[in-house]
Parts: sequence; C-alpha cells; structure tokens
Amino acid sequence: HYGDLKKYTSRMIIAEIENNEQESRRSWTIWMFKRAGAKNSNNKIYQFWQQDNHPIELSTNEMLDSRLNYLHHNPVRVGLV
Repeated sequence: HYGDLKKYTSRMIIAEIENNEQESRRSWTIWMFKRAGAKNSNNKIYQFWQQDNHPIELSTNEMLDSRLNYLHHNPVRVGLV
C-alpha cells in the first residue's frame, strides 16, 4: 500500500536525520518537519511527504531514469547536499 511506503520511509529518513550528529542542519530540518506537521491534524508529529501526491507509473526505463535523476538532483540543486 502506498501510504505504508510513505509512513515507513518518512520514519526511517527522520530517524537518520535525528541520529546523524554530523548533519549541520539537523535541528532546523527536524523543526521544519514538526512545523509542517503541526499544520495538519492527520499528523502525529511530522509532515515529511506532501499530502497531495499523484503517483505516476514508471513504465519505461527512460521514465525511471528521468525520475531517479530528478530525485537525485533536486536536493543538490537547492543546496541540501
């Protein structure tokens, strides 16, 4: 189920951020997730994924490559990594 994937991955990623003492923006990042989570009553603590998602079937290798490149380059482009 798609919601289970989002739940699992968000918990794992947030735990990694919280436990990574070398992450210089750890406090700010966790604060942002908590702040976003407080704005939506569906959340217990954090908001990691956007509420409105529109899954796209990746039916070709080209589509998969395109999405993987997007996922990789997006945080790089905005300076997160």
